[in-house]
Amino acid sequence: MTVSKCKTIQKMQVKFSQKVKKYSEGLTKPVAKAVKDITKGIISSRSVIVRQIAQSLHENPSLDKVSERLYRNLKNAKLENIVSENLLKNNCSKATQDTYFLVDGSDIVKPESNKLEGLDRIRDGSTGNCEKGFHLLNITSLTSKGRYYSILPICSHLYSNKIDIDTSSNILEDKLVD
Repeated sequence: MTVSKCKTIQKMQVKFSQKVKKYSEGLTKPVAKAVKDITKGIISSRSVIVRQIAQSLHENPSLDKVSERLYRNLKNAKLENIVSENLLKNNCSKATQDTYFLVDGSDIVKPESNKLEGLDRIRDGSTGNCEKGFHLLNITSLTSKGRYYSILPICSHLYSNKIDIDTSSNILEDKLVD
């Protein structure tokens, strides 16, 4: 590997660490490390399956122990709220008068699932058929920076109309207002 390629990789790793650290503010050190490992694992494994993420981390403890650590941290109730708030705070602060917010109501189809909490009948946007699944709301910002554009995630919220409709709509309204 050439020296310039090594330096480029090092710069990318530093920027990656800084970005993850920014979104992990307020988390304990073990949970923040897990967020960094999970993010790194998703990128390197190209998968969101925890076992494949753990495998791509190449850590010394057994694969089962690494997977267990990642699962335990993903179950942390505060994790989603803190990371979502940090994402909202950091990315919305970069918005200007020329920023567009793209709101995408989408879906995740789970045709083979039967026992997932909140599983609902939804319209599959790809086929137009009614399937089992969940609604998904993604909000992204698009800001002009001269000849280029900055595209930043604002929030992503998975919800079900089966689970307390008022709660889901209130959460969505709060995210849009924020």
